[in-house]
Amino acid sequence: MTTTGSRCARTAAVLLVAGVGMVAPLNGAGAAAERHRSIGDRPSMAGTGTGEAGGWLSAESRVSVSGSAFWAWGSNDYGKLGDGTTTDRYTPRRIGGAANWAKVSAGADHTCATRTNGTLWCWGYNWDGQVGDGTTANRYNPTRIGRAANWASVAAGGDHACATRTNGTLWCWGSNVAGELGDGTTASRHDPMRVNRATDWASVSAGGGHTVALRD
Repeated sequence: MTTTGSRCARTAAVLLVAGVGMVAPLNGAGAAAERHRSIGDRPSMAGTGTGEAGGWLSAESRVSVSGSAFWAWGSNDYGKLGDGTTTDRYTPRRIGGAANWAKVSAGADHTCATRTNGTLWCWGYNWDGQVGDGTTANRYNPTRIGRAANWASVAAGGDHACATRTNGTLWCWGSNVAGELGDGTTASRHDPMRVNRATDWASVSAGGGHTVALRD
């Protein structure tokens, strides 16, 4: 466990499984990049994503999509596993009874996922609004974000998240200390905010304090 000021960043894993599941490897161990925050310093590492979206992962985390049941394990700081507790889990634990999860992305201390019905859900640490529910209250269970039902992919970063919709629009929320939300400011956003007016965004990946995306 790495202690960073008043906040601890520890690893967790999430997995979507139906039938035989696969665990996706990371792109190597990655290189640590120190990022300074008002709440303390924390090492950030860029990892692999899920489906079309990438996410912020530690070297010990694993994420994979091979079905529709949601499982998570590891560190459960701030409720990021989504089982309603902050108890660490040492073996895969199914989260809820839903069987229509589509894509998932693990951030530093929050998690976001989409369902096959196009809805978006996030939970965990919410200091900077990275859960996207309009508050800064930590969420210990999957929490639906807004009423839209056309989310295509999601990428959870260090303290922010971004997602695409089926209409080709790109949306981001959470911490914006380095401009990672792409709105031309450094103000945090507590709800998904559309990034420019383009409608040809194809995919997005969120890092520790930056975001990258592809356009068609």
